[in-house]
Amino acid sequence: MRMPGKRSATPRKSRTPSGPASLNALPNAVSEENFRYLCRCIRLRGTQQAELKSLIDVVVADVVADRELSRKTPSYNKDRRRLIKAAGAITKVSKTLEECGPCAEFGFRRVRGEPGLEVIWGLLRTVEQAIGRAVVEMKVLPEARGGPDVNLARRNALSKLRNFYTGGLGRRLTLSASSDFLSFCQSVFEAIGLDDFVTGLEDAIRDVLSDPLAKRLGETPRKKTRG
Repeated sequence: MRMPGKRSATPRKSRTPSGPASLNALPNAVSEENFRYLCRCIRLRGTQQAELKSLIDVVVADVVADRELSRKTPSYNKDRRRLIKAAGAITKVSKTLEECGPCAEFGFRRVRGEPGLEVIWGLLRTVEQAIGRAVVEMKVLPEARGGPDVNLARRNALSKLRNFYTGGLGRRLTLSASSDFLSFCQSVFEAIGLDDFVTGLEDAIRDVLSDPLAKRLGETPRKKTRG
């Protein structure tokens, strides 16, 4: 996306590696070359440049922290498969204990201070049912509905950029295929290597601008035009 009437805010010699955007790619601190070019394109003064530089550093740190955490956190599908596997293992143990006869019951009674065979079997059945209910409840999560996951890191970044754009720059927000704010956000994301944040950016901005805070500030997005 190009700034209205100006060149793209990312220099031709981009730092960002070529190839498909990856949701696991980590952003980079904005280079001096890219930052100066960005400031020229959106016409920032000295104090505004310092504020934007600090904001970009915060956005980079937030996204890095979010993605590092995501890499260590099991996905929805992995968690669901593990619960189903655990439930199956418990069912197998429970059925095996259910088939035990008097000799096994005698052995349990000889172990003092421990629950009996019937109690253990009942506990296993309770755990199995609890896991089954948990798997069912997981279906209400956004990840279970298919399609792209909610990009909370991008939403948080857009909220910060919105606050800077309206508060730090005193500019009014609008949303259209050629809006200054849309081009501003795209230029920032490209400058720090977050190309995947650019995909679906217009809809993501519309979602951010529709929250209660944006409405109170009178920042109502324009309706998406056809054509």
